[in-house]
Amino acid sequence: MQISDVRIRAAAVFICLMRNLRATISGVSVLFMATLLATAADRPPDTDNFGLSGPVHTINSTVEKLAPDPRNRPLVSLWTACGNCSFDRRGNFISRAQVSDGAVETEHLEVDSDAQGWPTEERSYGDDGALLSRTVFHNGPYGPLDSESWSGGRQISRSQNVYDEHGRTIVSRTWNESGLSVEVLTHWDEHDQNVK
Repeated sequence: MQISDVRIRAAAVFICLMRNLRATISGVSVLFMATLLATAADRPPDTDNFGLSGPVHTINSTVEKLAPDPRNRPLVSLWTACGNCSFDRRGNFISRAQVSDGAVETEHLEVDSDAQGWPTEERSYGDDGALLSRTVFHNGPYGPLDSESWSGGRQISRSQNVYDEHGRTIVSRTWNESGLSVEVLTHWDEHDQNVK
């Protein structure tokens, strides 16, 4: 083999290595970006709040008084957050009604969600089935950015959330019919602890 052949082969090997390195770096950067986007969009399903995992469609809860309270003072209502709840295939609320003093309340809430599980619309219905209120959400990758609530054809409140680059809420504002009613500014430390 001559020196020029060795140089040509060495150059060819170097070019192949560089192509492979470029493809590897490109693949790693695509994987990194996909991981970031997937992490931003991940949201624990509502069923997690009840300690449930796997496919769950409906929860029915009951509350029962075993004996009357002999004390002569106002009683604490026996209550559960999910008297009759239905979930979609991802584990997010479709509808929910509460149980109070042993009976499922006929007032209930229906929820529509986006592909990440964030609510897009909530509708509250009264005992007679009439629409009481409606809330529309506009979402970003970390959750609701703003929402507007309506009752009886008039806007009763609106909310706005601002998130940092890690998906943590840093500003939350709520307005009622009179104007800005609540503003919460949150600061986070390097350990993801809420410091204010």
